[in-house]
Amino acid sequence: MLTRALSEAVPAGGPLGVVVDLSTVDYLSSAGLRALDSVAARLAGQRRELILCGLRDSVELAFLFAGSRPNIAIEPSVEIAVSRATSSKQTSQQS
Repeated sequence: MLTRALSEAVPAGGPLGVVVDLSTVDYLSSAGLRALDSVAARLAGQRRELILCGLRDSVELAFLFAGSRPNIAIEPSVEIAVSRATSSKQTSQQS
């Protein structure tokens, strides 16, 4: 369900980055991680990136335990994530 919703919300040929604000998410299951990975891989194939922001400690731990996600960038705030998404330079932290 999340994979389909994200895929429909992410048009081909859009901005360099797609921002997902997770600041209201308390829990991210392995299915949620797979959905984000799937969208991130599709974007990477288009030379774009998925940028997550606002991760709460519990969600950040889910990413830590799941291991590195090379196609997913993580930024601390929406403002920084949007700046990265619209910039031609993508130099911030990636996870």
